[in-house]
Amino acid sequence: MLTYTVERLKKVDGKPVKGETEKVVIEVAPRPMRELGLVMEMGEISAVQKGSPAAKAGIKVGDLITKIDGQSPGDPMTLPERLRRRAGETVAFSLVREEGTKDPINVKVTLRPVDWLEAPRLPGNPMSIPSLGVAYPVLNRVRSTKPDSPAAVAGLRPGDVITEATIIPPKEQDPKYEELAQTKVTLELTEDVRNWPYLTNVLQQVLPGTTVELKWKRQDETESATLELVEADDWFNPRRGVLLQPLTFVEKGDNLFDSAKLGFGETCHATSMVYRFLQKIGSQISITALGGPGSIFVVAKSAADQGLSSLLIFLTLLSANLAVLNFLPIPLLDGGHMVFLAWEGIRGKPASENIQLALTYVGLAFILTLMVFVIGLDISRFIGGF
Repeated sequence: MLTYTVERLKKVDGKPVKGETEKVVIEVAPRPMRELGLVMEMGEISAVQKGSPAAKAGIKVGDLITKIDGQSPGDPMTLPERLRRRAGETVAFSLVREEGTKDPINVKVTLRPVDWLEAPRLPGNPMSIPSLGVAYPVLNRVRSTKPDSPAAVAGLRPGDVITEATIIPPKEQDPKYEELAQTKVTLELTEDVRNWPYLTNVLQQVLPGTTVELKWKRQDETESATLELVEADDWFNPRRGVLLQPLTFVEKGDNLFDSAKLGFGETCHATSMVYRFLQKIGSQISITALGGPGSIFVVAKSAADQGLSSLLIFLTLLSANLAVLNFLPIPLLDGGHMVFLAWEGIRGKPASENIQLALTYVGLAFILTLMVFVIGLDISRFIGGF
């Protein structure tokens, strides 16, 4: 049980009294996680945080956790929470570093305390263990099913590969949820698109009565079933329905020089963030995290709602980011022209016209493909509702 002490306007006969407040103690019960009764297989570590307990212990990208304190790591979805509870303890991990290796690598790690939340909020996001400092994908292959769970009743077995999940809203919606519009959403799960963590996170936000239609492959056959959501017995959602207003502040310069200095620093930070983002696409960041014109409009509207100054800052940073992208070494963009000019400076003569034309067409094809892809992502986000 979690106890909140809140301060609110005092009410007399149901009407608030201006200038008078009162403190109210509210108890909020634990919120079990919603699940389908499936335990999926754990993938190899895809990222190790610098300076983390894992990095200090020598754990590397590509390692596979096979045992924890001599026992199976269990459900990869609940592993981060189970290890969070053991903060400060020294835990023994058995790792397989190379596929086919018989002898595991044994390391002992002292887990750090964690006072923040990490969740797979975007498609393709891996699971992370903040107390250890690693991230790993959750494979689409079933490792086991919980007894008497919806998955077990539907006939899912170990080794089945989930290929698609469709979230179906309830047929009859409770009137108190009328403002929460929910539509039918289909998530693809493939070898390259491992959406199980994201799907689990989305299921915590759906309306009561929502069902999930799963499609899976068993050998060469495809099967499907519609499953109801159940509440886990020993796995709880750290979010209990309370959305806190973010703490914001405005930093202003005392004079024109200070303002220009702050603006320059913010612009440099934003542009460098673009490079860091591009470096991590495909490894720590899913390519589905990209956005197109629709996403830009949503963010611009959010900035406009905060005031004219916020909108102007957003537009300035957007222009700086576009400048960074424009100078990437891609033919057709200014960065590609700079590469041609550098080549001409080194050789003393320009590249042949046929090579420049061919590379320009390749650059054009890449840009058009990227545009279609990000617009498609926007459409899927807005239609899907998640």
